[in-house]
Amino acid sequence: TEAFRNGDFRAVLGDPLPDLDPLGRTVYEGTIYDPTTTRTVGGQVVRDPFMGCDGQTLNVICMSTADIDPVAANYERFWPTLTTNSLTNNYAVSWDSGTTQTNVAVKMDHNLSNKLKLTGYYANYKINVDYTDGLDAPLSAGRVFTEQTHTIRRGADYTISPTMLFNVGAGLMHFVFKDPQPNINFDPLAELGLPGTFVTVAPSLSLSSTSRGGFRDTGPVAYASTWQIKPTGTASLAWVRGNHSMKFGFEMRAESHPVSVITPSNGKWIFDPVQTGMPYLGTAGSTGHPFASFLLGRFNKGEIGIPNRFHLGKHAIALYAQDSWKVTPTLTLDYGMRWDFQTYLQETYGRMPTWDPTATNPDYGNLPGRTVYRKDIANNYPHAWGPRLGLAWQ
Repeated sequence: TEAFRNGDFRAVLGDPLPDLDPLGRTVYEGTIYDPTTTRTVGGQVVRDPFMGCDGQTLNVICMSTADIDPVAANYERFWPTLTTNSLTNNYAVSWDSGTTQTNVAVKMDHNLSNKLKLTGYYANYKINVDYTDGLDAPLSAGRVFTEQTHTIRRGADYTISPTMLFNVGAGLMHFVFKDPQPNINFDPLAELGLPGTFVTVAPSLSLSSTSRGGFRDTGPVAYASTWQIKPTGTASLAWVRGNHSMKFGFEMRAESHPVSVITPSNGKWIFDPVQTGMPYLGTAGSTGHPFASFLLGRFNKGEIGIPNRFHLGKHAIALYAQDSWKVTPTLTLDYGMRWDFQTYLQETYGRMPTWDPTATNPDYGNLPGRTVYRKDIANNYPHAWGPRLGLAWQ
């Protein structure tokens, strides 16, 4: 509310608690205490309540003399004018929102000659989901989700002879997911005087409770970009010779997953009543207010990190040979062999943790088992041979 922004918290004062504080003073629910006056009296940690600029008005912070946080003061410049004077639900805003989907696909088949046939396919699917909230940075917690998938497939069939056909194919699936705010070019240092963040994205602020007024969560709670890049390839040779129908082939598939995570490199701070409450009461007396803690820059907890970029990837290849042998007009024998090799999904540069049950842990007397960072988390199994055998009798 406007009163809160001016340091006036008289609207949240409640009934007196049954017991006096260690200094013999009455404690009221909702009282805002000055954290700079924290001291120990009779083994109990106490504070003095804010009493206004005149020293007589309980629950009013004197904005001209109190230790108001400059970042909070700069942040307040972005608050819009309230539409009501109530403690909660006091700002109504409308905005355009919606979901847009587009889907385009093209398929092509072309005979270059009586021996060579080409095929092609392309598809583009895109969806935009607007989760904005009618506010701009740094107040907005809204995001715009965007997903886009490109799919490409090409193939060729070549008839080598009346009994021999060669086929080759290649494909690519490229998927992108992004969820930025509409305005991500927000400089916290220039706009708020907030140092120490690593990106030009508004910080995330949160009050632990808003039942007695305050503000809703602001700033992006999550911001990341994800890509999935999956090339594939196949080749096969079909050959009919006498009573044998043979086929030889090769398959390849790779998966690449680059990921860029921005939050919490923009910083996240959570404000709680504890920092402006009566310490010896804890949460029992419902003293303090998270918005008062915000005005004073007394956050309860927070987190910060650098932008996180990593890459997961794996690949698989396969070879096979098979034959369908018509032994007699009523008996067919099918047999073949397939070999598969697939790598584990791993971080390309070994920047993700994994558990090693054999590595010694110096923090626990060199007992086996600890977290390690490495690229190769396990040995890839190279002997995935798959024999095939079948018999059909008519």
